[in-house]
Amino acid sequence: MTGNWARARAVPLRAVPRVAANLIGRRWHALTAPRAPRPLSDADFLHALRPLGDSGDADRSSRVTHRASRSTLDARLASVVEHFRGPDRPRLFHSSAEIVEASHPGARQRLIARAANVLAHRFDLLGSGPIDLGVPIEWRRDFKSGHAWALAHHTRLTLVDLRAGFDVKVAWELSRFHHGVALAQAWAATGSALYADEFAAQVKSWLAQNPPEFGPNWANAMEAAIRAANWLTAYDILAAAPSLSPEFHIAILKSLLSHGRYIASHLESGWPGSNHYLADLCGLVWLGALLPEFRESQRWLHIGLSGLVGELRHQVYDDGADYEASAGYHCLVTEMALWSVIVCRLRGVSIPPFILARLEKMLDVIAGLLKPDGTLPAFGDLDSGRWLALESDTDRLPSGQDPQGLLALGAVLFEHDDWAVAAGDRWEAAFWVKGLEATKEGGGGAVEQGGKGARGGASRVTRHSTPITSVTFPNAGWYVMRHGDRYLAFEAGDNGSDGWGLHAHNDALSFELAVGERGFLVDPGSYLYTGDFRARNAFRATAAHNTLIVDGAEINRIPELDMFRLGNDAKVNVIRWATDGARDFVEAEHTGFLRLGVRQRRQIHFDKRQGFWLVRDLIFEAAATRGRSSARADDRDARGGEHSIDIYFHFAPLPIVADGLAVRTACGSGVNLLILPLRKKWLTLSQHPGWVSPRYGVRVSAPVVRYSARAALPVEFAFALWPFEGEIVPDEVRTLTEPALRAITDSK
Repeated sequence: MTGNWARARAVPLRAVPRVAANLIGRRWHALTAPRAPRPLSDADFLHALRPLGDSGDADRSSRVTHRASRSTLDARLASVVEHFRGPDRPRLFHSSAEIVEASHPGARQRLIARAANVLAHRFDLLGSGPIDLGVPIEWRRDFKSGHAWALAHHTRLTLVDLRAGFDVKVAWELSRFHHGVALAQAWAATGSALYADEFAAQVKSWLAQNPPEFGPNWANAMEAAIRAANWLTAYDILAAAPSLSPEFHIAILKSLLSHGRYIASHLESGWPGSNHYLADLCGLVWLGALLPEFRESQRWLHIGLSGLVGELRHQVYDDGADYEASAGYHCLVTEMALWSVIVCRLRGVSIPPFILARLEKMLDVIAGLLKPDGTLPAFGDLDSGRWLALESDTDRLPSGQDPQGLLALGAVLFEHDDWAVAAGDRWEAAFWVKGLEATKEGGGGAVEQGGKGARGGASRVTRHSTPITSVTFPNAGWYVMRHGDRYLAFEAGDNGSDGWGLHAHNDALSFELAVGERGFLVDPGSYLYTGDFRARNAFRATAAHNTLIVDGAEINRIPELDMFRLGNDAKVNVIRWATDGARDFVEAEHTGFLRLGVRQRRQIHFDKRQGFWLVRDLIFEAAATRGRSSARADDRDARGGEHSIDIYFHFAPLPIVADGLAVRTACGSGVNLLILPLRKKWLTLSQHPGWVSPRYGVRVSAPVVRYSARAALPVEFAFALWPFEGEIVPDEVRTLTEPALRAITDSK
């Protein structure tokens, strides 16, 4: 069965109308695609503008026809340039970096260093390492593999060839123009025309190689939306730069008009809905709110905001989590929605209350998932995607995303002091936004600007804030055990994306564990998508997660050549979640092995007073578990045939040492972790090298421990996860943890 046919059969009846409309639209675009680019004329551009002022000349700019003389067109264009570069046009971002440098010492030098690489056409994207792209930059090329796309209509291009090994995301990432914002920020920090001129040169180069709808960078509306947001940001900062020519002003405004029209007519509204469609809608919100001079701006705003209401209701659960089963994509979707709300708020655009309420819950999810080191657990896919990266140290962020920076922005917008504390010192992006401090003037969560040093975290808070502790997001199946510097995030969710598994992994009942800023047991991440389909499948496989496998079977079957689908085999049921001041407990099971006649259940107990965890795995014949909330492996009346069982523990890139069946990390200083089997009959231990991918395109070697057994069912395994400093005696740990294990085993 082909991927397209499988997708068609899986479409729920409620989604048939939108799927049909999307397919018809795509087919129509392919049939009517022009053979050659159609540049936007000056007359058409001027006709798309509203009157820009009260003067007669400004009024007549809206009535320019193709019969207008060149001198008339030039005069109208000159008035447009004067309007957009003029001091009276509202700006969203600061055109000086003084306030940012005052709050974040060193930001100015980081911005200049980052921009220096852009000036040299030196880029490090999606794991490429620093590469000099030369002059001119080839915008339609995957510079990692060397593959280039022709200048043809995007509907006639082959974007993906799994056997060829190229990755269109590389060309897309470069063409999102995050680096253009860095140039604008460097201009704000220095006033040097060098940066403004380079931005103009790169935009003009891009326009020459990528006319509207032609080339891979027009292949979907999401790419156009993110590029538009970054161009709008950079142009907002640079608009008054004296060195920018009138021709450049007109060129970028024409292209932004084309971007808006393209997005509005190419919405990715098929099934299952995804972050792509949300990005399209956010792009229209940005273009509509920041370019009210265009006649179509109100239509863009209406499509964007009304669409966001519907899609946030569909794609974001009631608990606030994005439905794609990915913490990384939840972060991206939150970033897109948050910046869109900020743009509307500062431009006086009315925001539907539902969007605000849903966004607040989405930020709560980020705060709840946040690890002690400021990152998110790598549940599901991570492509390191960003909407807008204003921080000067993006390259130093482990995942490339900045969840704490989002909490800082949200803390100001919603007057949320808990988020302000969780944001730590990640306030740089908030300080770039002109007027953000005034949106809640006098409110308890307002950001204090100016002054000495990066006053982050608690020093920004004017009201009492409650520390973030253990929390659950049951719709997503995310459960976080937290106390002091101890942290464990448990994954008990389904495939997401209406069961399609677009960005899900086979990570049911897996978890991440950290103590302070040292992560010990991790989700290895995603690494690549279509650039290496074998690696893609390996990173989303069951064996790549801290869970178990029965008879070598995947929890959800993986279609080898369908990079964004998983078989919808594993339904997860959370049997119990309990939390109090002394302990947390979660118990869940999944149906991923029912085709083998087997059911897996996992229990995790967190002793907050002693700071350790117990992980208990129960594997039964499927019929033996129905209706039972607890069971014991010595219930031999239900014993079935033998099965092979493998239990995986994926470590961060740390040294580890095995002592019999016990394994511990061997960090020279600070805290370490001991894994001690407590129910170990039939178990054998093996170690092998694995990978951890902290961001898209990057992977580093890390150790993997596998406990294996062949046993008749039912069978039980249990492990103590014990953080320690200094020396450790496993037998003492066994003595200390056995009472808790007995209590769990005996509970009903």
